[in-house]
Amino acid sequence: MMLNGQLQLMPAIINSELPIIAAVNGTAAGVGAHLALVCDLVIMADNAKFIEVFARRGLVPDGLGTWILPA
Repeated sequence: MMLNGQLQLMPAIINSELPIIAAVNGTAAGVGAHLALVCDLVIMADNAKFIEVFARRGLVPDGLGTWILPA
């Protein structure tokens, strides 16, 4: 169920005609980071950060990360 939701949510944000704004207050990891990256504008707190742990674990990024991160 979570996988299907991710695969529908990310393209819906990318294809939206309305501007989508993300607010990051703290750590955005994995799908949370990818969710912010597909938005049109990201507003971050001073202590906010993005992390990707997939490479450290030998995993492939989920949440369309392999498509979003290189962009």
